[in-house]
Amino acid sequence: MIETLSDLVVFTVFGSAIWFLILVVALIVSLFISEHQEEGFGGFGAVVVFVIINNIWGNVPLVELVTWVNVITYLVIGFLFSLVRTYFKGKELTKEYDKLTNKNSHDTLEKYKKSFRLSEHVFRWWLMFPISMLHWLFGTLLKDLFTRVYDKVESLYNKIFNL
Repeated sequence: MIETLSDLVVFTVFGSAIWFLILVVALIVSLFISEHQEEGFGGFGAVVVFVIINNIWGNVPLVELVTWVNVITYLVIGFLFSLVRTYFKGKELTKEYDKLTNKNSHDTLEKYKKSFRLSEHVFRWWLMFPISMLHWLFGTLLKDLFTRVYDKVESLYNKIFNL
């Protein structure tokens, strides 16, 4: 009887593709939340919980996807992305420093950049690069693009708005 109940729970909760899809969506949402909050441990925890739940109740063989080629490819792409992201973050911090009105709290640009604590972000950008890349593209770069386009047409919209 206990074995039947256990099989029933496995089949009804995690044995179907719908529940696996729900679990994957929950993982992706938690990874995006972790990236938005700039906290890598939450994303790591979500991945660990996902793998444990899938290994206990799931029927998707995740272990077969983990090969040396896949791991090395993932790490190399993530490393390259973290280098690109570090470069652009440095440019962003330089612009922020140039806009500061009270630069006395940070004597130099170098000290201002050191206050960012790059080491806390590099590994998140490296190991969660697909999520970090999407968050950066849609969260920062598109926002900058729309800001630049609006800056170009702002006077037109202001004239129409003030009619």
